[in-house]
Order: sequence, then C-alpha cells, then structure tokens
Amino acid sequence: MLLMAKLFTSAANQGEREMPESRLHTTESECKFLDKIGKTSDTTRNYYPRILLERYLSAAAYRTDWGSMDKAMVLAHARKLMKGL
Repeated sequence: MLLMAKLFTSAANQGEREMPESRLHTTESECKFLDKIGKTSDTTRNYYPRILLERYLSAAAYRTDWGSMDKAMVLAHARKLMKGL
C-alpha cells in the first residue's frame, strides 16, 4: 500500500494534490544535496560552495515545512560543511 504524504501546492497547476511519501526528501538526501552544492550543477558552478551554503542557511530561517527532514541535523550539516571550506 502506497502511503500518501501531506498536501502540497504546485506552482504549475495552482492547486493541491497528494505526493507519495516515497518522493519526499529525507534528512539523508538533503545532506547529500548539500555535499554537492556548487560542485555539480551547470547553473551553480560559477558560485563558491561557501556562498551557496550561506544562502541556504539564510533561506532556511524562513522555511516552515521541512517535511520528513530533521531540520536541526540538516542545518548542523550545512554549518559543518561551511567550517570545512
């Protein structure tokens, strides 16, 4: 049985629909994203990872829905990565 996650709003259809829980980001997947930030995307290769991590942390202050992610763990990981740069 496929579990359904909470409702989310899609900018494309301006409506609400259910998203399968299996497609939600996890703490682990968000940390893996942060590990690669500024290193793999053609869009962000011209930015230093430190700048992108600073912007991520700034934006995180306004993020209200962390889904199934552990906010404290994700932010701690981002700060740890910044210290290593």
